[in-house]
Amino acid sequence: MWARAGRWAEITTAGPERLVSPDPAEALALFDQVQPS
Repeated sequence: MWARAGRWAEITTAGPERLVSPDPAEALALFDQVQPS
């Protein structure tokens, strides 16, 4: 759980630039890991 929170914190602190990374598929995969379906 804390690992997910840490990952989410990294994404949010990185800002939209991280979400619109060179590899959007990776960003979406990370997003799916933290967001419950």
